[in-house]
Amino acid sequence: MKLYHPSDTKFNIVKTKYFGENYYTIVDVKASNIKRTFWYLTSDIPEKRFRDSKYLYIIDIASNKIYDLKKDKKHLIRKFDNIHRLLIYLSKRYEGVIYNVGYDIVAIFKDKKPIKIIERK
Repeated sequence: MKLYHPSDTKFNIVKTKYFGENYYTIVDVKASNIKRTFWYLTSDIPEKRFRDSKYLYIIDIASNKIYDLKKDKKHLIRKFDNIHRLLIYLSKRYEGVIYNVGYDIVAIFKDKKPIKIIERK
C-alpha cells in the first residue's frame, strides 16, 4: 500500500524522533508519547493545513504490517483501557496502525525512507 506524508521540510528519511515538535501533534503527544509519523492513503491530502506542503513523501508498505483499527478484528480497542497502552502493543507487533478521524490516517512507528519525494512548489 502506498502512503503519503506532506511536509515543508526536505529530508531523506521520515523520522519518528520529531514526533511532538509541531503544534499540530500536541494532542497526539498527550494521548501517547509513542513516537510515530502520520501518513495518508491518498496524495490528495484531506487536511487543509497540509494540502499546500512543499514536499510529499511516498512509501510503499505491505498492508499486513499495518493494523486496521477500523476493522479491529482482534478487538484490541476493548482489550486496552487507553490509547497509550494500545499503541505500545501495536508498535511492538506492527509497523503502523490505520484508523479514521473523519478521514483515514496511518500512524507509522518506524523511520521510513521514501521511495519517492515529490516537490510540489
